[in-house]
Amino acid sequence: ADVDTVLGAVVRELGPGRATTIAGLASPRDGVEFSDLSVSEGEESLLFGTYSSLGTSWVVDDAVPTFLGVPDGQQRAARAALGRGEVVALVPAGSERSREIPDARLTVDLSDESGDQTQTTLTAPVHVVAIDATYTSASGIIPPSLLPRLKLTSKPAGVVVPPGISTEEQQAVTESVAAIDSGGYFYVERGYQQDDASRIIRWVLVL
Repeated sequence: ADVDTVLGAVVRELGPGRATTIAGLASPRDGVEFSDLSVSEGEESLLFGTYSSLGTSWVVDDAVPTFLGVPDGQQRAARAALGRGEVVALVPAGSERSREIPDARLTVDLSDESGDQTQTTLTAPVHVVAIDATYTSASGIIPPSLLPRLKLTSKPAGVVVPPGISTEEQQAVTESVAAIDSGGYFYVERGYQQDDASRIIRWVLVL
């Protein structure tokens, strides 16, 4: 199912204004798919730690989406970098630090229907944002103005719902999405949740 159809199902269950479409990277050529975008400084590659259900590892946007978890103190610099046409790379603070890479090497991997791969490499500035987390929600943000240099385009990749969804709403959206596409799913990040057994054990210990 296409993203617009999924968005329609979410809106039907939650109402308008509670869902946002995410754009990701894509190849403009028929029969060719975008595979990966890597960032290097000299011979050293940036160490990304991405664990995400966004539908894309690179978000195409000229703003800093709140769901990416960019710290408040770093959002202004990230927005300014995007305004200059720079990539904003998101990395775990344990592996990298926030900094500017003025001449980073960007490598785009594409693959065709036969499995053959091609690469496009260019040099461009990258603004690195270190996030205090083991994993980031995406590898980073690509400003739309950079897409022609990357020889890429964008396409809808997923739908994000902001915090505040109930378990009943979650179940309703899950069923609607599954009815559209058996391979589709609706994931809600609620953080650590204790199970009943853990609560019972803790209560017994306290008593």
